[in-house]
Amino acid sequence: MDDVLLGIVLQRLGECPLAEEPADLLIAALDGDESLSAQMGGQAQPRSKAPDLAPPSAPAGAYLQSLTVSGFRGIGPPATLTVTPRPGLTLVAGRNGSGKSSFAEALEVLLTGNLRRWETLSAVWKQGWRSMHCPDEAQITAEFVIEGAGLAKVQRTWPAGADFAGSVVTVQVAGEKQAGAERLGWTPALTDYRPFLSHSELEAFFGSPSGLYELLASVLGLEDLTLAAARLAQVRKIREAALAEVKKRLPGLLTRLETAGDERAEACRRALTGRSWDLAAARSAATGARTARDGGELDRLRRLAQLSVPPEADVLEIAEELRLAAAGLVAVAGSPAGQARSLAGLLTAALQHHDAHGDGDCPVCGRAWCPDHAMATGHPRGGRQAPPGGRDSGIRRTGRG
Repeated sequence: MDDVLLGIVLQRLGECPLAEEPADLLIAALDGDESLSAQMGGQAQPRSKAPDLAPPSAPAGAYLQSLTVSGFRGIGPPATLTVTPRPGLTLVAGRNGSGKSSFAEALEVLLTGNLRRWETLSAVWKQGWRSMHCPDEAQITAEFVIEGAGLAKVQRTWPAGADFAGSVVTVQVAGEKQAGAERLGWTPALTDYRPFLSHSELEAFFGSPSGLYELLASVLGLEDLTLAAARLAQVRKIREAALAEVKKRLPGLLTRLETAGDERAEACRRALTGRSWDLAAARSAATGARTARDGGELDRLRRLAQLSVPPEADVLEIAEELRLAAAGLVAVAGSPAGQARSLAGLLTAALQHHDAHGDGDCPVCGRAWCPDHAMATGHPRGGRQAPPGGRDSGIRRTGRG
């Protein structure tokens, strides 16, 4: 796709915006089969930007003044067609065989180097383009009057024995050195907007609408747009066939999803039920993204999977410390310190029981609690006496209870 067409398309998209996805498909289709295939495959392509083109300058007017032909098609010795160089329509009339078509085709060959209507008849063309009445040198010369430059003489010459592609083109503008065809600057316009039409092509204007469209498309240089439309039509046909196949298999898939007993399957089933499918939700469920039913088994597993695991060395070090601590507790269990720890636990439990239930019988011997005795003995009045030396072996609690 050339910059001019790209600029026109992007300008139209600015005036009549499309959604992002269709616009990207259009640009890709204009760019070629490879770009369209990449776009349809989900490979993000950056949107083309309008080229920074300088505004084209208006071409200088050029008018044909004369055309001289020799040794080409039906013209043998040099023959000249003179016209008035001015805007308007010029008609060339004459009897059959007088050379009208030969002059018209000669002007086309002079400026473009080709004859469009003979492209499919290459063998005939190669053998019959030279005039049998002048088989040696062939030459086509035209004089143009160019606004701002004056008279310009354009000449295409074939030496004796040269084939059709062996011609030489020269351009001589008044007051300038002789140059090649590029001096005119007409090549892009002659290619994109072909000004030469044969009699059969002109007849298409009065034929079928399809023939007229094809003719106008070729004249206006719409081949790129036609190719892009054909690419999009082909891609659409392939996608529609794939969609029909999916719809055919969908009922069986929905049945399997309904009986799967899995929250992901249920999310997919809801997304694919109805006239409008929620493909984003189905894709999220199928790829393990969060579903709408948080708190289920998958959610718990997902949260467990998100827990960070400490390094193995740290785990081993902490486990060893715990084993050492447990061994230390076992080692001190029979020592005075261990006995004190055990007694402290017993007293704490007795106090908690009394705070919760108040005065009452001893939960060990069933007799009444002694409010004045040391609670460390765990017995009522008259029970076991304090240890020798008159010291209680535990914590004394004053007051009742």
